[in-house]
Amino acid sequence: MSQKNKPKKSFEPGEVRSSQIITTWGPGSIVQMEEDSVIVMGLDTWPEAFTTEEELTKYKVIHHPFLESICGKEHFRMPQSEDKIRAGIPCNSFPTWGYCSFKGCRRLQRHHGIPDKGKFYCEKDGNELIPARLITICKHGHLDEFPWIEWAHSKTQDQEGGICDEPKLKWTSNTRSTSLSAYYVSCESCGKWRNMYGALNTLPDLPNIEEKNISKPFICKGSRPWLTKPAKCPPKTGNENSKVTRVQGILTRTTGLYFASVINALHIPKYRHKIHLAIENKFQTIQSLREDGDSLEQIAERNSIFKDVMQDYTKSEIVEKLEERFNPNVETELDIRTEEYRDILGTDFEGDDLIDISNVELDNKLNPYFSALKKVDRLTLVKALRYFTRMQPPDPFSTKKTNHVNFCGIYNSNKINWLPCVEHKGEGIFVSLNEKKLSEWEKREDVKERCKPILDAYYEWSQDREWEARPLSPRYLLLHTLSHALIRELSFTSGYSESAIAERIYAGSDFNAILAYTASSSSDGSLGGLVRQGELTNFESLMENVVKKSQLCSRDPLCIEDDPKLKEERGDPAHARFNGSACYACCLLPETSCEEFNRLLDRKLLFDKKIGYFGDFVE
Repeated sequence: MSQKNKPKKSFEPGEVRSSQIITTWGPGSIVQMEEDSVIVMGLDTWPEAFTTEEELTKYKVIHHPFLESICGKEHFRMPQSEDKIRAGIPCNSFPTWGYCSFKGCRRLQRHHGIPDKGKFYCEKDGNELIPARLITICKHGHLDEFPWIEWAHSKTQDQEGGICDEPKLKWTSNTRSTSLSAYYVSCESCGKWRNMYGALNTLPDLPNIEEKNISKPFICKGSRPWLTKPAKCPPKTGNENSKVTRVQGILTRTTGLYFASVINALHIPKYRHKIHLAIENKFQTIQSLREDGDSLEQIAERNSIFKDVMQDYTKSEIVEKLEERFNPNVETELDIRTEEYRDILGTDFEGDDLIDISNVELDNKLNPYFSALKKVDRLTLVKALRYFTRMQPPDPFSTKKTNHVNFCGIYNSNKINWLPCVEHKGEGIFVSLNEKKLSEWEKREDVKERCKPILDAYYEWSQDREWEARPLSPRYLLLHTLSHALIRELSFTSGYSESAIAERIYAGSDFNAILAYTASSSSDGSLGGLVRQGELTNFESLMENVVKKSQLCSRDPLCIEDDPKLKEERGDPAHARFNGSACYACCLLPETSCEEFNRLLDRKLLFDKKIGYFGDFVE
């Protein structure tokens, strides 16, 4: 990271990994560095935003047809160049208020510019400033400084309000408590003060402060310090009746201050075809031709682009691949999953440096339960940051990002034709259940009765959050629970920890699969231990242990007797009815591994003699 518009020898506040820029600390987030608190600036100010096509060769430029189509961008860029010669990600100090570290001073003051050797200093005694931990936020995601001056001069029980001519603030606390109410801010010039109790609520009307002052600190002005322009607040959404939006105080280290909306996709064999590789090699040229009005048929005739493949493929085949590349039939990440499933399962591909998949023949013991088992010796996962929200996580499978009232953009300029991304390498096991057996299983009345309360709770919870209710069925609960059980067992046999293995669930009305994989930007993503468990003998032993261990839990009988229908009948809230028999002792995983944050799980669906899919797998 680097300070925005910094001189050549200015101090850089710290470093973060590329993957953290995409998830935890992307544009608009507040990062607590060792010396200062900074906000990551939008894409408009990144060095990548000012590069020419020739200079792009210095950067890691990623193409993925599905992600480009959904995000409406031409390509993606890694936050770190391959030769590491570029400047860091721009950031600014935020909040710009801080208090003196010397206990005898504690002057609360605002700083400006770039810090001296990474630190700001008190204007009174020259000691280091500690960043203030309070800012304001509105429900639409806008950020601003906390109104310290107005807060200190607002009415208290024993004094009149009114801001003095030269306010000099001091941050003080008593020793009776560590809560926020134990702190208060006072003005040394006029003696007025106010306790911080209530500062984390919606800031109230202060009748003793003049109206012209109220409208500035306590009404949102659409401030977006990570972008160059403020926004209109409230936004024109059609659902907003009020003409103004009040702000509330919030701590800068609050988890809910930043939720990244990340969309991800695997590189799949379909796009590793020789024609697609030729398209990739001349991508910028083809894009220029399309912008000039050339049709795909005209582009397919270009000898300069397809010279190496024209002798092996017809014009119609080249046009077909161009259509696949530039007009993929995807709108959401669920569509991406469908395309991945079909391609991984049905494409014959030798493998290359991005993806390598080999089939494993099933024997008589596995055949009744599974239809496919594949070893993914090499996979490549692309994760791209689209936007972010505050206070409430975004709907991961939404078709419309503007459904979120607090949707926040990461750039201003319409000229930004790219998004930041990271590319992870890894390995995995791809397994699909017997579709005929699965279809018969999920149509059984006792299975439906067990699963319905769990699915209803999920729909109710999604509706409360204004999320799109994606269609789910008992097969998803089974696949998700099996995935968790597999990952827990793989952590004992593969050499990876639970937190290093992730899941990717493929569940449609007529297809199903699980991809248990590990992917990392380092070598930890492809050590080979996971793939070895996909060999037939190892997988049979793995499944036997999965089914046996799913019958046991250290919290039994409490866990196994957990009844979703009973919880629904007694009126438990939706978030308490997400799971059936599942807890941290048997099914739940670290949240880095689970795509549903440990929701929609029930181990009874695995082993139970009546409703379990694998009820007769182990004698």
